[in-house]
Amino acid sequence: MKKIISCLLLSLAVLVTSTAAHASPEPTGLWSGDIEAGTNRIAVVVEIEEGEAGALAGSLETPGQVGTPTLQLANVAASEENMAFDVPAIASRFEGRWSSEDNAWVGVWKQSGMELPLALTQGRPEAAPAFPELDGTWKGSIERGGQSVAFIFQFATSEAGTNGSFEAPAFGLKNIPLAQISVIDGNASFAIPATGASFKGAFSAGANTIEGIWDFPGQSSTNLTLERDGGEDASESRSQANGQQAGTGPAPYTEKEVTFPGGQSGDLELAGTLSVPEGEGPFPAAILLTGSGPQDRDQTLFGHKPFAVIADHLARNGIAVLRYDDRGYAKSQGNFIAATTADFADDAVAAMAYLKQQSQIDADAVGLIGHSEGAIVGNLAALASPDVGYLVSLAGPGTDFIELQLAQRRAMAKQAGFPEQAVLASEPVIVQFYRSLIESEDQDAAKATATELLTPALLQVLGASEAMKDTLASHYSRDWFRFLLQHDAPSALAQLDIPVLALGGSLDQQVPSEQNLAGIRQALADNPDATVVEIEGVNHMLQTATTGSMAEYEAIEEAVSPAVLDLLDQWITARFKN
Repeated sequence: MKKIISCLLLSLAVLVTSTAAHASPEPTGLWSGDIEAGTNRIAVVVEIEEGEAGALAGSLETPGQVGTPTLQLANVAASEENMAFDVPAIASRFEGRWSSEDNAWVGVWKQSGMELPLALTQGRPEAAPAFPELDGTWKGSIERGGQSVAFIFQFATSEAGTNGSFEAPAFGLKNIPLAQISVIDGNASFAIPATGASFKGAFSAGANTIEGIWDFPGQSSTNLTLERDGGEDASESRSQANGQQAGTGPAPYTEKEVTFPGGQSGDLELAGTLSVPEGEGPFPAAILLTGSGPQDRDQTLFGHKPFAVIADHLARNGIAVLRYDDRGYAKSQGNFIAATTADFADDAVAAMAYLKQQSQIDADAVGLIGHSEGAIVGNLAALASPDVGYLVSLAGPGTDFIELQLAQRRAMAKQAGFPEQAVLASEPVIVQFYRSLIESEDQDAAKATATELLTPALLQVLGASEAMKDTLASHYSRDWFRFLLQHDAPSALAQLDIPVLALGGSLDQQVPSEQNLAGIRQALADNPDATVVEIEGVNHMLQTATTGSMAEYEAIEEAVSPAVLDLLDQWITARFKN
């Protein structure tokens, strides 16, 4: 499953304190503040304006996350005492109460199951010092465990001063804000509060190189040379190209925006895209289910849109496809933060019911295709609904979740060159940590347990810094994570009596194929129509890869391996297409 600790606008604990609420100003205008995530601070600037018919609308910027787009607000509501708004694009919400004492909307920022303090005061924040000589993209790498780890830093100077952000593709880190940015007498320095790392170096070679020292807690200092990147932004060009990996010639299918009721009670609206082949039909169909974390209908990740590519390929081969935004994300309603995998399965069942009602769809040939956690979602939905005609697991688990977490850790450690014995020796303490979370009565109890057990020693084992403790405690205590800790994938797979196709890539480091496909084979041993295939040279993102490392995901031009695409349509066609 995807790396959990990634870019911020992901961090988010503390209940709103009771403060006096009198004489609040008009909500329209500029408001700013810092989301407090441990020692890390993420500056936000919110602009609220009056829209049509007096309704409030607005946008949000994060100046410290250089290169990130402005995000639109939804459900903006304000009174003399309270203000609230959603940020659908990142499944986030702010709830605050006016404090005349602080002259601010004092409240919490809710995201990814976490709640972090945020107070919004009127106007833009005080500008940071300006160092325009840093502007641009800088790249460098360090050696860790015999492997080269690439770092990317972006700086931009505006009326808000000079801001910067950090990216480490190998660890799934992107848009991490920098702090303490400084240039004095030809020497540059900055810190990364989210990780505790820092850099100090001197300009040379015509101000296009900075040679310095990289410090990270618990590790020895190492040399790091940063070079200014003068070319076009590679990730942007890849993003444009990868979204277009599609069949040649005009698309022999139609696409339309659709909405349908989601959840167990149908009380929220999900939004998606339905692709239907040309012709009379009825056509077999597939519903695509995303992996971990809030995802849009294309499962846009690392500059790729794999679900758009899969939908295009299947529709060109006579198979209709429905893909939709996760609840509470992009254009879909709901609360992503509070949802568990079981809730996502309810949404999949609702999608199934909607699709079977369409006249162009063969109601007896509708199945689910789930990637990573989406395979678990599909399995649960198939057990809950007799309407599911088949299930495809793409890089889905075949072991219990704790063993999956350990296997993922072993694979990544091996790739990074860490000694196997040291990795294995640290596993018992991780297992005990997870079991303590399972035994916790509820989310609050799990949060207290996680906070207590995340000692400096355990944080080091988990590869995290002290600054990340609060964020990790909130993440590990989520109902979503604790549900997965208790999920028995082999048992759930063994209950399926429908056709099942399970694909895994030989280079998958997040759901290692050898162990997980073996578990799936054993679980499906009594299923007369079960196909389990390991595809050589494919990673967790279903791309043709070299090492399988997360660092490759964005660098690979391909969004989905042709071998995966061909096997998908051939397997479905052989069973359900007339």
